[in-house]
Amino acid sequence: MSPRRILLQTGNVMLFQSHGIWVHEKSNKELISSLKTNLLTNNITVKDIESTTKDQKNLIWVPQKQSTLLKEPEENYDITLKLFFLPRSSESELDLHVKEAIDAFRQVTGINRIGLVIVSFTGITFDADDDQSLLPSEAEISRWIRPWRVLQNLVKEGSIGDLGVSEFSIPRLTHFLSKVEIPPSVNQLNLRDCCVVPKNLILFAKERGIKLLTHNDCSNILPDEHLKEVLQTVGYQKTVWSKWVLKYSIVVRDRGVVENKGYRYLALVEEK
Repeated sequence: MSPRRILLQTGNVMLFQSHGIWVHEKSNKELISSLKTNLLTNNITVKDIESTTKDQKNLIWVPQKQSTLLKEPEENYDITLKLFFLPRSSESELDLHVKEAIDAFRQVTGINRIGLVIVSFTGITFDADDDQSLLPSEAEISRWIRPWRVLQNLVKEGSIGDLGVSEFSIPRLTHFLSKVEIPPSVNQLNLRDCCVVPKNLILFAKERGIKLLTHNDCSNILPDEHLKEVLQTVGYQKTVWSKWVLKYSIVVRDRGVVENKGYRYLALVEEK
């Protein structure tokens, strides 16, 4: 029997500060804390997870009782998504994961156009000293290109504005740019191991119109053992593993205020 696929979500974490969740803490801690809080405050039970109707793809949507509707017209917001592919995601699944994640966000929020989608590939970390070191393999590049093609089509359709990558050094960017039709406009870097972006990367990005932004996300944002811990909060004991996590932020453009921020994630359940 194929594994059951369960989609869970945090709801708006901006509403959870009364539960001790602080929106400026590291994203993995924020994700785990807010998932637990959302399950408990919405009284999600094992029965909810077990009995929710499956769709034709064997996908279960766990009930979400917390409203995530926008308070203002959609055009008043800057909307950013970051999609984390996790270690258990095989290359053959990556294009499916992109579609699932984007559809999951739109179905709950009703948002039609997303300003920026950033992709975080598993196994990539940024090191200020590796800019001119080992080149990416053809297998790595192939893994990056497959989901990117799906995103390029969404840009062409007008439902996504810009695309971004995470942790790309100069060799990664050079080879990636030569293979894609629509280049990334953003490259996010985690500067936990250094405090200054390398000058040659700054010049490289500037010449190609790529913005360099910083973040504090973990590449493996939801390890399987943490997912198991989250679901055990409501007594769910089956074997589970993570496939992808989608982080989103919705900012009121004129005021620069984060009105809505949260996560969705896909889990597989091993049927016994």
